[in-house]
Order: sequence, then C-alpha cells, then structure tokens
Amino acid sequence: MRKISMILLVAAFLAVGNVGYSRTIAAPYEVGTWQGFKTAAVTWTHDDDCSNQLAIAIPLYNQYGMKATFFLVTDWVTNWTPWATAACQGHELASHTVSHSRLGGMSIPNQILEYSNSQTAINTNSSCSDCLTIAYPNCGNGDYATLAQYFVAGRNCSGANNTTTPGNFFEINSYICGSRGSVKTLTDFTTRFISVQTAGGWLVLLIHGIDSDGGYSPLPSTVLTQAVQYLDTNKNNFWVATFANVACYIKERDDVSVAETSVTSTDITLSVTDTLDNTIYTYPVTLRRPLPAGWASAAVTQNGHSVDSSIVTINSVNYVMFNVVPDGGIVVLTKTGQSSSPAAPTGLTAVAGNGTVSLDWNNNSESDLTGYNVYRSITSGSGYLKINSSLVSASAYTDSTVTNGTTYYYVVTAVNTGNYESAYSGQASATPSSGGGGP
Repeated sequence: MRKISMILLVAAFLAVGNVGYSRTIAAPYEVGTWQGFKTAAVTWTHDDDCSNQLAIAIPLYNQYGMKATFFLVTDWVTNWTPWATAACQGHELASHTVSHSRLGGMSIPNQILEYSNSQTAINTNSSCSDCLTIAYPNCGNGDYATLAQYFVAGRNCSGANNTTTPGNFFEINSYICGSRGSVKTLTDFTTRFISVQTAGGWLVLLIHGIDSDGGYSPLPSTVLTQAVQYLDTNKNNFWVATFANVACYIKERDDVSVAETSVTSTDITLSVTDTLDNTIYTYPVTLRRPLPAGWASAAVTQNGHSVDSSIVTINSVNYVMFNVVPDGGIVVLTKTGQSSSPAAPTGLTAVAGNGTVSLDWNNNSESDLTGYNVYRSITSGSGYLKINSSLVSASAYTDSTVTNGTTYYYVVTAVNTGNYESAYSGQASATPSSGGGGP
C-alpha cells in the first residue's frame, strides 16, 4: 500500500458498519472469498512492542513466509530501526495508540490525538509503513465515527471468529493467546484453526509476551512455532495475511465489478473496478474463469505487466486464476500454447558485496520464456521466499536487501503457461560483508 500520512474522510467510503457495496461479476468469473481461493483467513497480531516479538516472532514468520501485524504503543518504542525493517519485510505496523490509555470515556479531541499522533509516528519512522488499522488498549473501543477518519478497521478481544464480511469493521474479534488467554496450547490453536476453516471465516489471534520477555499473558515460543508450522503444513487451506490486508481484501472483494470489454480468439480484455478510495484500497483480489475452448493455458497482465497467475483444475475443469488490483488498469488474458517443461536455469553463482549479493546464471532459450523468479532464504534448503516484485528479464539479479549472515538462493524459469515452479536452478549462497534491509 502507498505511504499516506493520514487517512482523511475514510467515512465517505466506509460505513462504520458494513460498506454500501456495488458489485457486478460477469459470468463465468468468480471472486475468491479469500486470496488464492483459500478456505479461511488467519491473522497473527501482536500488541505492546514486546522484545521477543522482534527476537523470536518476526524471524519465525519470515522463515515460513508469513506476514503479521504489530500494534505498537508509539510512546513505548525506544528503537524504530528493527520495526522499520520488519515493515519493509511485509509485516504491518499499526496503532495501539500513543499512550495505551483507555479510549472509553476519553474526550473526542484526546482520542484524535491518540490516533493521529500514533499514526504519524509509525509512518514517519518507517518508509515502508502505511498505518491503516488500530487495536484498542485494554480491548475498549473509542468513538466509531472518529476512528473511521483515521483507520479502515479496529480490533478488539472478544474471543470469537469473524464472518466472511464482518458487520462492523471496528469490532473485529480476536482470541487472546498465552497464559491469561483462551489459547494456550497447540491443541487450542488447532481447535481454532479447524473451527474457522469449517466456517470459512477470519481468525485473528492476539499475542503479547513470548517466553519471559515481561509481556502480558506470555506464550511459549515452542507453542507459537508449532502453530505456525501447522498453518504452513495446511497452507492450501489457510490464507495468512496482515490485519489491514485482510480487511482491505474483504471490502474490495465485496465491492469489485468484473466485465469483459473485448474478446478475440487469443485475447480477453477485462475491466476490474470498485467504488473504494484508490489511495487506500490497493490490495489484489483473486479472480478465476474457466479457460475458453481451445485454450491450453493463459498469461495475465494488468497495465501491461505480468501478474501472479496459475492454471488450476477443479472438478475436471481448467481455470486461469489470477490476482489483480481493482482500478489498477486494464487486465488482459492471453491465450498461450501448452509449453513443455522449461529447462532449469544452470550455472547459478552468488557473489557477495558490501550489503549486496550479485547473482548470475546461464540464459534459457525456451521460445515462451517470460523471465525468471529469484528466491531467497536464510536456511539452506528451506524457507525460501520470492524477492523480485516483477519477472527478471535478464539472467542476472542484484539483491540489495540482504540481512547479515549467509543467504541462500535459487532461480526458477517462468514460461507463458504460468507455471513458475517447475524448473529450479541449483542452490547458491553468499555471505555479504554487511546487511541491508529486508525484502
């Protein structure tokens, strides 16, 4: 999402309760209830800036490619650098107010100071932050209309799952975890996971302290690790995303309109729009349609740029599934031939520099080659995450966002079939002399 110093007049686009949605989906298109047509959504949230959130939780989430939300009490932050790094790794920094004071009974002018000053502190101290959500200190919300001038959603601690479209985005439920909460053990976590999967809803988990860092209701790191691993093992069912991204996805999903504006034997042009504020609601929604007759596969672009897409088979029907941003530009589906399996990139080398790693490999010669994806991990053989935001067209890439220590890489060939995962290079590693930021 774009950096914005303050959200003004969100209430013009967002009712405090449900949004007045306008949605028309032309057949045969479908919109995923959750991104990737996953069964349920899960959000990890952390309050109070506890030290082991930085030391334990963030590295754990990074290892498994998950993004979490950290509700910061801005007056309690003594060092913004690690939080800024986490934001640039894709984690959400959000408001837990300036002072952690109770909002109930607080005057509106004082509430405004708590909201605006915390939001400004977060956005000012991290170039990757866009503070869009809030968690209420001591679980008590402030004035809804005032909250809606600054945030798109707010979290309480009521101990329940959320439906696919919450009735009030400033009353998003969560479960308190740890010694003083209802979720203490792996069994407690899996019970909640299974429950939200069955319901197809949104589960929000609230964690303060981890191990013995002095935070409220500490959760053992071993239990957190086991719960993360459970979600990773069942990643086909659960979409794990930040609080703001899930809230924005819901509103876009319920408001999006999809229509074909041009159809030929080789191309389909789509209009994907919504009525929401385009400076705020920029998260991609997942669409799918059956492949037209005679199409073996399809490539998808938006504004001329390739977007994440894949071919999936459901009940013997082949679909093209893709992620696009409403009002993000023209979407084009292009017929592609059935490609043979692409050759794996060869000769991958990694050369360390001062805070950078330069990668080089042999160029592939497939006729339908569209580029390469580069993956990185801090663990040999596991935990890899894609680090390029768009396809790499050359057979070289410089990683300028490395962290300290040895870093491992592989490269994947991308072809027009959208199958980016079938031709892996060998692994290469390097140890830069100093680290940069996160991906």
